[in-house]
Amino acid sequence: MEGTIIDHGPSVDPRHRVDIHSKETFMVRTLCYKVIDLNSHDDASPAHLEDILNRQAEDGWALVTSFQHTHTALQVGSTMAPVPGLVSTVLVFKRDDE
Repeated sequence: MEGTIIDHGPSVDPRHRVDIHSKETFMVRTLCYKVIDLNSHDDASPAHLEDILNRQAEDGWALVTSFQHTHTALQVGSTMAPVPGLVSTVLVFKRDDE
């Protein structure tokens, strides 16, 4: 049957169910987020980052994004300025609690 397209009908969204009385009921879905800010004083070796990612995955957390953040400080005269050498890596995780 190579090259034949078989239609299995419409796809079903598993997040909602329809009972025999045609009433729709929806499951509640909660998304939780966790942010880990690794500053320059933390061990930033690839092995340490891998360990953090693996521990979070074991606890059900999935990495959503990561970015570097330059910290700022209020200086005399009320101006905000970047703090030299104070850059941190931010990891954002998500867990889908159904």
